[in-house]
Amino acid sequence: SIFNNAEELHQAKLQHEDEEKSSEEESEETMFFCQHRFIKDSKMFQILKRPLTPLIDSSQSSSKRVPSFTISSPTKRRRVDPTKRTSVYAKACAKLQLSAVPDELPCREKQRDEIMNFLKHSIGSGGSGSGLYISGMPGTGKTATVHQVVRELHQLTEDGDLPSFDYVEINAMKLPNPYHAYSDLWRKLTGKHAAPTRACQLLGERFQKANSSRECCILLIDEMDFLLTQKQTVIYNLLDWPTRPHARLIVICIANTMDLPERLSLRVQSRLGLRRMVFSPYNQKELREIIHARLGNSIFEPKAIELCCRKVSNVSGDVRRALQISRRAAEIREEKNRPPKGSKARRTSRSSLSSSGQTKESRLVTMHDIEEAVFSLFDSPSIAFIRALRKYERVFLCCVVLQLRQLRLEEAPFEDIFDRFTTTCQSKGFQTITSRVARDIATGLEQIRLILFRYHDVDRNPSIRLNVQEDDICLGLDNDSICANLLDLNRAED
Repeated sequence: SIFNNAEELHQAKLQHEDEEKSSEEESEETMFFCQHRFIKDSKMFQILKRPLTPLIDSSQSSSKRVPSFTISSPTKRRRVDPTKRTSVYAKACAKLQLSAVPDELPCREKQRDEIMNFLKHSIGSGGSGSGLYISGMPGTGKTATVHQVVRELHQLTEDGDLPSFDYVEINAMKLPNPYHAYSDLWRKLTGKHAAPTRACQLLGERFQKANSSRECCILLIDEMDFLLTQKQTVIYNLLDWPTRPHARLIVICIANTMDLPERLSLRVQSRLGLRRMVFSPYNQKELREIIHARLGNSIFEPKAIELCCRKVSNVSGDVRRALQISRRAAEIREEKNRPPKGSKARRTSRSSLSSSGQTKESRLVTMHDIEEAVFSLFDSPSIAFIRALRKYERVFLCCVVLQLRQLRLEEAPFEDIFDRFTTTCQSKGFQTITSRVARDIATGLEQIRLILFRYHDVDRNPSIRLNVQEDDICLGLDNDSICANLLDLNRAED
């Protein structure tokens, strides 16, 4: 009996030690897993996995063991500036970025001098009653030229050759609604926030009171046509404040619409004044000069640049399109010349044209690269719709473009477009189309959203405006000899 009791006590002691040992091992594993999981998920540290050793000897204490691990310092990732890459193509792409605006804009010297003289005279005279309206197609350098002039005026101020001034810019297209122009202007002048109605009141009081210590302010309103309201009160106030004796305010308005002043009420026109400036689209020669000014000794074949400039000048003269096409063509050429992954040539420096054993001619951007760039950038669904149009639909769309070009407006009456359409069909020997059929053609183009209708209260027939870029229309019709001739897509250099 005594022996049996002793044996049972020994068995129970062994079982208890095994359970305690198992509990300690399980605790160590759980603690390691939790700490490793936390560190791994935080993505802040790296953990060195190695066998855990207790910090406290089990023979000295029966408390739970604490695992030991090492934490390394976080590794910083090095960010590579695209402008500092060694590839000649990457350097060219960086120079062709829209944000890489040069200090001096080529081919806009005349406009720059006119704006400079206007602003210098206005600042010198205190700015009262000063206003300038600048219009032109998108991508013709309107805003960039004003920015260049303002930079030069700030330099004159630092040199002591011109009184100091404030500069405020409002982009109406970025405002929630036209009335927020008051809040935006008040915040940029004072650093304080105010609701549109309150801001309008505060601005009126500011420009009404005489304050000899207040500096003259140049206000640039970009995309001014987005400030149009039914009563035109926003535009009126912004143009009326400079006429007040103590306003010390100079306003420069920029818009793509050349006829915007004529669309304003007589009251607003009287405040706008007669100072106007038109930025014409760039021609082929000017686009080529702009690209050469950015690239210098470029990686482009001369014929490739000629092709790019000719395509853009024939369509819109938008320099942004030319830079976009050139940049994409450089990326295409870089992809073609990139050695296979893992090859020895890929691991060598690509800063030299001959680094991969290719000739200089094979590394230059070609005319074919330009064609691929145009296709990849502008092969949009709208272009596909345009290419699928039938003969009379294409001709009618061309007539819309030509009528808008002639009037320099954003929309034209259906009757005027129909008259041009009838004359064009007769000159090309096509069958005469009635007004009703032409209206059906226009309705079909409106249903696929290539054009838009706008009905007036007194007219039965609508005014028509384009719902796609003119560039897309020209690209979609460039393979049609009749339409290419109508739109003058094959004209020589200006």
